[in-house]
Amino acid sequence: MAMVIQGKRIVWCVLIVMVMGGCTPATENEPALQGGDTASTAPVQSGYRDGQENVDTGSDWIEVPRNLRFQGQVNTAHSSSWNSRLAELSMRDRDYLSDMNDKYYGSLEFDSAAEQQRLATQGFPTPEEWLAVRDIPDIELERLAKTGNTKARMFQVDRVSDRVAPVLAERGLRNTPEDKELFRLLTDAMQLAESLLRETRSPFSAYLAGRIFSAGSQGNRPEPLVAAFLLAQDFGDSRADGFRIHFMTMHPGMDAESITAYYGSFDETANRTRQAPGP
Repeated sequence: MAMVIQGKRIVWCVLIVMVMGGCTPATENEPALQGGDTASTAPVQSGYRDGQENVDTGSDWIEVPRNLRFQGQVNTAHSSSWNSRLAELSMRDRDYLSDMNDKYYGSLEFDSAAEQQRLATQGFPTPEEWLAVRDIPDIELERLAKTGNTKARMFQVDRVSDRVAPVLAERGLRNTPEDKELFRLLTDAMQLAESLLRETRSPFSAYLAGRIFSAGSQGNRPEPLVAAFLLAQDFGDSRADGFRIHFMTMHPGMDAESITAYYGSFDETANRTRQAPGP
């Protein structure tokens, strides 16, 4: 499976050069959001103003913006730190959340109630939302994503990344019913990731884009993840540069031109205004 670069634009509908034989080329028109997507297109606020945290730390509750709440979730009690919150949970829940945090480079952690509020405002899933989605069947999560719920769409991109990455780490997709379904999920998830970049400008949406484009490349190339760190910093995650430096230390020898191309594509997508529907 090979990514095709057109200038600064990555054509996410990839060419299957293995047995599958190909896919329909991506058009230059914006893909429609799936299933009557009704999510708000208002950008996520960074939670900062003039370098100062713009949150109310006097409340006992962390407020998740309405357009970013996972279905059935509202607000969550604040905690003094990520580790303090995990200490209140069962071992199963702690292990699961630790795995999610590791998967996203430590970006889910917070060291104060103010930082916890900032992450929620920026679109990072709360521990409660991660736990709520954990046992939802794949078919139900995909259905929720198609209703337009922003967090459901984020979780769908995350879950598809988990399914696709182990396959493409070892081989290309084949002309089998199972791999054709993986290909469908992959291209749908790439569209979701692009729409999330455009609509939310959330640092977490940048990390998701990096994951799905890495997972969808032959051998799980790391360059999309570096591009995601750069974009997440643009979107207001001041920790992203530290994540990038550590990641690059662990993955030496990456292709600088590919990083630039992925970053340019992600940035162009995030800043592109959705076209109005035709008559």
